[in-house]
Amino acid sequence: MKKLVSLLVILCLICSMVPFILASADLNGTMGSWDFSASAEFITIEKYNGSEMSVIVPDRINGNEVVAIASNAFSENKKIKSVKIPDTVSYIYDNAFYGCESLATIEAHNYMYVGKQAFEGTAFYNDESNWKNGVLYFYDLILKAKTDIKTVSIDKDAHSICAEAFKDCAYLTSVTIPSTISSIDENAFDGCSRLSEVVFERNSADTDYQIVISDYAFLNCSSLKSVKLPENVANVATYAFGFSSEDTEYVKSNDFTIYGVMGTPAQDYAELNFYKFVEYDFEKGTIVTENCDHTTIIKNKKQVTYFAKGYSGDSVCSKCNVVVKKGKSIAKLTLKIPTFKTVNGKKQFKVKYIKVADATGFQVRYKIKGKWKTKTFNTKKTATKVVNKLKKGRYQVQIRAMVKSGSKKAYSAWSKIKKVKVK
Repeated sequence: MKKLVSLLVILCLICSMVPFILASADLNGTMGSWDFSASAEFITIEKYNGSEMSVIVPDRINGNEVVAIASNAFSENKKIKSVKIPDTVSYIYDNAFYGCESLATIEAHNYMYVGKQAFEGTAFYNDESNWKNGVLYFYDLILKAKTDIKTVSIDKDAHSICAEAFKDCAYLTSVTIPSTISSIDENAFDGCSRLSEVVFERNSADTDYQIVISDYAFLNCSSLKSVKLPENVANVATYAFGFSSEDTEYVKSNDFTIYGVMGTPAQDYAELNFYKFVEYDFEKGTIVTENCDHTTIIKNKKQVTYFAKGYSGDSVCSKCNVVVKKGKSIAKLTLKIPTFKTVNGKKQFKVKYIKVADATGFQVRYKIKGKWKTKTFNTKKTATKVVNKLKKGRYQVQIRAMVKSGSKKAYSAWSKIKKVKVK
């Protein structure tokens, strides 16, 4: 008898796990021509197995967004002539389309990460008409530069310099990074041995402009002895400046100098690598020579709201007006998701929601088969609201809080779905 009871318990446990196992399995595997993998609620295309010449990458698989195309996902596919990449995709990794020699048309969007050699060997890459003054642009990205270029003028519409874009451009002696550039990816200028001047344009009018400099960005730039990094440089990653590679080791330069604003990532990078740091006034274009003990006050502080980001404020010396430490951006306030109950009814249902701090109203949305319909209730108190004139059936219902100030509105996230029966 005891053995029978134990067996039944084990069977119950196995049965209870089946839905979880099936749900997990649904997120990994194959759908049509696509091999895919999942992380949380995001899908990565691992491999395209189809034979179509015109390919449309799906924006969703199993209800989850496709956000990445993995390394070698299409590599060496000789049939593909065109590909359409949806707006959901934010990452195209190394060699994703490498060697797709017939691929001439690539439809995509701005603001994405593209890894090294992602499009090399394609018809798009090999078409000289797609290159501009020795540089290949892909929407707002700089994909690659020819290694024999001596000068470069980066388009003002460019927002990112991709991994290895200027790698081994040994004749390049200077480069100006426009204020539109927001990222310089891994090894972007690796091996530019004659590069002796890198100028970062400073956009003082746009305080939200920031640029991220990734690992090894200027590795093996042996002629580069110093760099001026304005306060808008938000990050300087490992071995970005002043290092060379020898076999598997990275060797630090003995005489590299960083010019920048105190309290910014420029100073942090200099101190981390024991480089000389020189305080620089970018407004005047001069080195700060005053010996000041910096008595600081907070300036430029901005209150955070539900409608706009805040700013912690800059620590500014009250004596010499130097920014000792830049402040940090503070994310917008977010409303709490309200709790609610539903009550079945005849040709209607009721929703009772609980007050949310700062909320000035609530929205209820519902659907039975088609599109969501939304009702807005401009009351911040606990209340019971009726949604009527409905057809018979089981409805899905969600609720979210709302705050309004003038013409501005902000919302909480939608609640979890509850079901209600309309008779």
